[in-house]
Amino acid sequence: MPTDAVPAAVGDTAGGDASDGGDASDGGATAGDATGGEAQVGSAIDTAPGTAVGTGDAGNTDPADPADPADPLDGLTVLVPRAPERAAGLVALLEARGARAVVSAAITRAPVDDVTPVDDAVAALARGAFTWVTVTSVNAIDELVAAASRAGTDLAAAPARWAAVGPATAAGLAAIDVDVELVPEENSARGLLAAFPPPGDALAPPRVLVPQGDLAAPRMVEGLAAAGYDPSVVTVYRTVSHPLSPEAVAAWREGTVDVVVLTSGSVAREVAAQLGAHGCVAGVAIGRPTARAAAEVDLRVDEVAPTADDAGLLAAIEAVARATANDRRARAASRTAAPAAALTPRRPAPTSSAPPAVTPPAVTPPAVTDETPATPGSPT
Repeated sequence: MPTDAVPAAVGDTAGGDASDGGDASDGGATAGDATGGEAQVGSAIDTAPGTAVGTGDAGNTDPADPADPADPLDGLTVLVPRAPERAAGLVALLEARGARAVVSAAITRAPVDDVTPVDDAVAALARGAFTWVTVTSVNAIDELVAAASRAGTDLAAAPARWAAVGPATAAGLAAIDVDVELVPEENSARGLLAAFPPPGDALAPPRVLVPQGDLAAPRMVEGLAAAGYDPSVVTVYRTVSHPLSPEAVAAWREGTVDVVVLTSGSVAREVAAQLGAHGCVAGVAIGRPTARAAAEVDLRVDEVAPTADDAGLLAAIEAVARATANDRRARAASRTAAPAAALTPRRPAPTSSAPPAVTPPAVTPPAVTDETPATPGSPT
């Protein structure tokens, strides 16, 4: 099954589930931000020890300096560890500004081993068993559509109200003719819970279908239950590791990557596991929980996107580019100088091709007699 069969709207930069402990941002994050909303660019990342925010030399670039590019992104190398089709929107924005994007998926989606629970849930949805459906990931839409096809039913015809974690997820549902009634202003699990209406005075708690990935944390389910709903969780896809490309690995190890984009907790963990922490690579996180997940695996985070979409990530990357311009120039200079330094001889070459003449001092050998022992090597 393809990684992202549902076309993502521009701005759907998260890649998995909003409720699974990472970024619940638009489209969800595979290890999504179930614990918090999105921070403004340059704001502190709470409870993320060791995380650098806004590091570098912001505001110290001299516009009159010919070494400064006209665009701060010009010449920047950005690692985007996402599937190419999901990274396309951000890559287009970066390349339009002169940046180089290295794209390689770090995680991918896989079907569940047993689709029976998914099929049963969709069949119950068609019968009117659920009052609400909350979709925290674009990835979940594909699996719901597949289940509806197997059941011979239409999701758009289900007598339920639909909630989406963000506008891109809502756009994915709209693409299959599902009307979305609720999209929170804060594109996170917390935001979605806060925006949910009270359940009313029904005799029984209204049932909510919660389709999600296998890494989902219980925040959404616990929050709905605490609010008086009866949530029913169904795992509709699995998240699996995907090896990064040789190009991405080489760029990271050679120190040519300037910025890495982290769109979920699982992406952060895979980058750390496959590449290792690199103190010279600035990090951009799509949300504060992703930033916290990155800090837990010793990845550097300099900026958090102001909005959980391509535009927000671009703004954060630009902020990093401006703040770290001097550091990047110094690193580029050291990389350029390194080969020359390696060829520098240990001793300075002589200034003349002929060595200077050396006159040995005169030595008068002692006289050798029968009473004087012969020195080894002396004539006898």
